Amino acid sequence: IEKHLETMAVCRCLGRPWAGIGPSGAGKTVLTAIFAALTNAERIRFNVSAGAQGRELLGGYGPIEENGELRFRFIDGPALEAGKKDQALLLLDECNLNQEAQLVVKSGVDRRAAVVHPESGEAISWKSVFLAATGNDVNAAGRKAFAPAFGDCLITSYVDNRPFEEQVEVVSSSCKLAESLIKDVA
Repeated sequence: IEKHLETMAVCRCLGRPWAGIGPSGAGKTVLTAIFAALTNAERIRFNVSAGAQGRELLGGYGPIEENGELRFRFIDGPALEAGKKDQALLLLDECNLNQEAQLVVKSGVDRRAAVVHPESGEAISWKSVFLAATGNDVNAAGRKAFAPAFGDCLITSYVDNRPFEEQVEVVSSSCKLAESLIKDVA
């Protein structure tokens, strides 16, 4: 865990996004929660799916109740919301399921460090946003390599599963089961 947190810290200092790639359950998403807590950043999580549309990251029109009336207003998506925070960690979980989502935030992680508000055209600064992208191995079902324009901006770490003995210890302590029982089932 420490080496991945150190890598994330270096990425943040360099103004570069971090990508954690590895098998399901390896702790990639948990690493981002720990890092956000250590850096006092608000963690905003967007679960990317193969069917997600990139515009969901920016936002769109939705119903809002104002003075007892239903109105439609533009509602900021996670990418715009993150740019408006003092310190934010925007997590694109399972990011390698959808290249469109990657390209929507590309301008936030390259030299421009801003995303464009689709309604006003205003550039929303990402100077206070640390982007973390997670994903499973490219060999896993539905996973693709990062889009080159996006992947070239990332510093990528391989986050492997914990050793078997450590996994048994975690399950034992959280479920109050004997380690011997867990080993028998596993």
